[in-house]
Formats: sequence, C-alpha cells, structure tokens
Amino acid sequence: MPKSHLLIVIFIISASMLPADNMLRVGCSLSLSSGNIGPSEMLRNGYRLWADKINEEGGLLGRQVELLIYDDEGDPDNVRFYYEKLINEDGAELLLAPYGTPLTLTASEVSEAAGMVMITSGAAGNALFERGYRYIFGMYAPAERFSIGFLDICAREGFERVAVVYETSPFHDDVADGARKWGERFGMEIAPAIPVVPGETDLNQLVQRLMRDAPDALFVSMYPETGLEILSEIKTLSYEPSAICMTILPTLPDFLHKAGPAWGNMYAPSQWEPRGRIPYPGTVEFINDYEEAYNTQPSYYSGSAYASCRIISDGFKHIGSLNHDMLRMYISLLDTVTIVGRFKTDSSGKQIGHNPLLIQWQNGKKEIVYPRSMMTADPVFE
Repeated sequence: MPKSHLLIVIFIISASMLPADNMLRVGCSLSLSSGNIGPSEMLRNGYRLWADKINEEGGLLGRQVELLIYDDEGDPDNVRFYYEKLINEDGAELLLAPYGTPLTLTASEVSEAAGMVMITSGAAGNALFERGYRYIFGMYAPAERFSIGFLDICAREGFERVAVVYETSPFHDDVADGARKWGERFGMEIAPAIPVVPGETDLNQLVQRLMRDAPDALFVSMYPETGLEILSEIKTLSYEPSAICMTILPTLPDFLHKAGPAWGNMYAPSQWEPRGRIPYPGTVEFINDYEEAYNTQPSYYSGSAYASCRIISDGFKHIGSLNHDMLRMYISLLDTVTIVGRFKTDSSGKQIGHNPLLIQWQNGKKEIVYPRSMMTADPVFE
C-alpha cells in the first residue's frame, strides 16, 4: 500500500443534486509530489478542464463526472494499487492515463485486464504497443519520431556529426534508437548513444567526453530532473555545441525559470503548442479556457490530456453507452483531428496520424521552427 494516500476529488456534487450512484467516476494516478511532477500537473489540468466542460454541458450521457486523482509519487507499485482501487473500490467507469511510459505500462496492465479503454495521453514508448493489448491507444507520435525535426534542420544547416545522450528508460531508449535511424537517413554521423543511469552516471565526466568528441549538435532525451542536472554540468564546463535539443523539460512553460536564461536558444520536440494559428478545430477555445482557468499557457501535456478525454467522451456519446468494447472499436476506426492534431492509430494502438513539432526558445518564449508549414520563426544557431 502506498505510503501516502492522497486523493484529489476534482469535482464533487452534493447528494441533493444527484443520487450518489448516478455519478460517473473517472480516475487516474499522477506523480504530484515526487517523480515527474511538472508534466503530471499539466495532465491533471487538462483532465480537470475536460471534466469541468463536460459537466457544464450537462454531463456525459446525462451523468455528472466526478474526477478522482491519486498521487502515485512516481512509483509503479502505487500505480497498480490505485488503478485497482479505482476499479474495485471507487467504481470508476473510465480510467485516464498517468504520466510516463514506465507508469503507463503498469496502469495499462490493470485497464487491459479489466477490459477498459485507456488512451496514453502522457506516454509514447514502443513497449506500450508491443504486448498485443486491445484496449490501449496512443495519443503522441511514437518516441522514435521525436528527433526528426531537429535532425532535419541540423542536416539542412550542414552539420555532419550529432551526439545522442539518453536516460535509461523505455521511452528514452526508443527516442535514442530513432535518433540514430533518422540521423543516418539525413546523411549525418550519429555516434553511439550514451546512456545515463540517474544517480549513477558521472555527468561531469560525460560532458567532458562530449567536449573531447566535439559533435556539431547534441540531442538529449531525459526526464526533467535528470535534464536539469546535465544542463547544470554543461553550463559549469562551458560546453557550447552549435545546437542542443532536449525532450520534455524545455516544453514546460517555466523552463527558463527552472534552467536559467543561459538556455534561451534550446530546442525541443513538442506534440503541440498553444498557438492560435495552428489550424485545428477547438484549439483557440481550449487555449482561452485553459488560460482563464489556470492563469498560464497550456503545454502539449495539457492539450493531449484534454484531447484524449474528448475522444473518449465523444465516443461514448456516439455509441450511446459506456460499453468499452464498443468504444474500443470506435477508436480503432477513428481518423479525426483533435485540438492537438490528427488522431489515427494502427492495429496495435500506436499513433500513426500525428507528427511532432520542433520548438526553440527565442527571446524568452517558445517558437515553432519545424515543420515549415507551422513555423512561427526561423531556427537560430549559435
């Protein structure tokens, strides 16, 4: 049993308004006190906004939504405990995803055994879709495609050698494999990727190795905590490749506040950005609603969380019931455009319709620098 038992009830309705047994309970766990807190908070905000909007619209199939979120503290054992609790004790009829591939692997074991659909709104590792599961669907572009935009613009800039550093975890393993593959396709030399074991790898020695090797550009795939640690070492040693790209951390709105102004030209793959010019239905309304609710811009974690919930609620409305077998069939045949882009999956549930963007921090804000059709600024190199 988890050390703490923190439950956040996002929406509560009194017994005088509706019978308790008519509440539609929707639940998940998120890493809100340890682990990947930043992205988890963004997912929570997206889930909350969906629940609020659904209830304002009269509920889902005539029932008001009660959103239950447990703090899993980044621990897979807690994830299993809470998802089983949601099903067996709380009576949840819909499960939402946690953040990160390792925790989503565990959560989806529970949802699959229960025959309940789960859209992975916070994970993109290949392992999620290699188990023969029938009820899991991806929201993000696959991990192996995260590096495409950065490597493409590096090749166009004439760079010849790119180094790849990655945290040892299923998602980052896939990102690193993809970087090698796509770098070679773009005609560049990709040195053997360097693994980082959090808390064990000497990052100072690693950065010194990079300085000796002197690649033209550096691609880093890590979760935020380890990402901040390696950026600190890079700054301490005054390592200055012509371009650095990092997953996850630079996509958070408070990146420069956490990492410091020295990283004002950082690149990062993103699934979506809060720009009104992005031509997806409902994008502007979502951005406005989110900023009104939270007084900050949404990230792709919030957008994907909200969009995944909309896909599910629209599916239930379409089939007219909460039947997960019918919902599974509905989503498996779906080819649509959400607020964050195209949604279409293959027979394993892996996302094949969505492609990532590439952003760069310029003058204190995120700009889209890839693909060209969505650019808000040209890429800047040191």
